[in-house]
Amino acid sequence: MPFNILEATAVEAATGCHENACAGLTLARHHPGKYTRHASELDEQGLEPLFNYPMPKQWSDLYASWNLRFCVTNKERAELLSKLLIPPVSGYQGKPEAYIVRRAYALYTTLNYLIFRSEKPNPVPVLPKVVEQVWGHNNRVCSRLYQRKVTSQATDWKMAVAA
Repeated sequence: MPFNILEATAVEAATGCHENACAGLTLARHHPGKYTRHASELDEQGLEPLFNYPMPKQWSDLYASWNLRFCVTNKERAELLSKLLIPPVSGYQGKPEAYIVRRAYALYTTLNYLIFRSEKPNPVPVLPKVVEQVWGHNNRVCSRLYQRKVTSQATDWKMAVAA
């Protein structure tokens, strides 16, 4: 997962979206398992993989906003945004550790649709640059707040893992 985030972050930086790229770097830095014994585990029923991100709800909130901002500049924007906004993905608040797996399933389905569809995409109005810039700026600010919270709790997590 961190590699995928860094890949998109490189595209953001190369296209001048530096503030959103900074948010991507924060997400990649706090990968699953950084402060836990296991990067992932199965839920209580043994059916759904759960990823152990530091502060999973906040990580998932930041990831959703960062990835939405990344997708708005894509010509397939409407279809790509759907992978993040469908209820099984956007309704992660009760189980944020499952967010990234549900998002991966939605991405797989969306990419299959884009590859195998027979019709051309409908043109989508372009967002004003100022909206993209403010969105990226807000993601950067939120990533700094997330970084501070994670850093302040990291010592406690490291001691718990060592025990």
